[in-house]
Amino acid sequence: MDGDKIILRKYEPACVFCGSAQNVQVFRNKNICQDCIDQLARSAHLSSAV
Repeated sequence: MDGDKIILRKYEPACVFCGSAQNVQVFRNKNICQDCIDQLARSAHLSSAV
């Protein structure tokens, strides 16, 4: 809803982390965009190096 209006939009699966609907992939039944996948991969790599 937007004020007193109801707005309908086509459903687009969005990233659970950032809400982006571009380049979304499903991983373990969760929608994740490529940017967040890349950030998670870098974060995991840095964590495992410590």
